[in-house]
Amino acid sequence: MATRHGFTASPGAEGGDLEERLVTAASLAGCAPERLYDEYWAELEALYRRSLRPVPGAYALALALRGAGVPLAIVSNSRRHRVEATIAIAAPLLAGLPIVGREACARPKPAPDLYLAAADLLSLPPASCLCIEDSDVGVQAARAAGMTVLRLDGRPSPGSAEVPAGPLAGV
Repeated sequence: MATRHGFTASPGAEGGDLEERLVTAASLAGCAPERLYDEYWAELEALYRRSLRPVPGAYALALALRGAGVPLAIVSNSRRHRVEATIAIAAPLLAGLPIVGREACARPKPAPDLYLAAADLLSLPPASCLCIEDSDVGVQAARAAGMTVLRLDGRPSPGSAEVPAGPLAGV
């Protein structure tokens, strides 16, 4: 059903835009948005189980930081259950870290709310936090929260420390 309504499983398609499109499509289909989202998620989870892999270097970096006792949280515009599934599939050694997902705040990224909630959850001032990001909206959100940003994918992001993921592969 989700595919028939234009919600092909695609990583990174979470967030406000998807939520709004789901409500519209569900209304046109005469069903609840939650039903359409559940079907969309089932398709996406199957895709994840077949092909999802950690970002090169990012997983090793997170494990090294965790092993060194650095407080960590995972912040995502995705719903919590989706983040938990992603971790279970591609980054199982990060299970148990605090997660701040889409439902935690009224405003998703690029608003700073999710990152501010994570800093609060860790009892840290935002200015002492390093945000490791791979998306434009995430970089905007972390910067708006007053955090330092490390961009892993090397795409341009003015005002951020830009580090291609490749050099982190040996971390």
